[in-house]
Amino acid sequence: MVRGALNNRYPSHDWNFEGHAGDRVIITMIDASGAGLLNPQLILRTLDGTEIVVSDDIGTIQVEGLSPRDARIDYTLAEDGLFIIAAGRFGGRGDYILTVELAQ
Repeated sequence: MVRGALNNRYPSHDWNFEGHAGDRVIITMIDASGAGLLNPQLILRTLDGTEIVVSDDIGTIQVEGLSPRDARIDYTLAEDGLFIIAAGRFGGRGDYILTVELAQ
């Protein structure tokens, strides 16, 4: 788990992790305020910058502890390598919490 803050000067932060083909990763980014000040957006990229998947809102999916505007990626990696998580915002500004889980 990491925490950060996004604003007009810093609209996105990049975080890296190493993964292996077949790993199922769940990446979640929430507005730490719980007040809707930040609309999180996640982008998962390969090391060369190729976008794999983007998530702006979880929408109508009910996930305990998450609001509809929080972002979540549930993805099975196709190859080994270093991956980049761009923790950004679709709107607003504020503090966020980012988690990465290896699912079974």
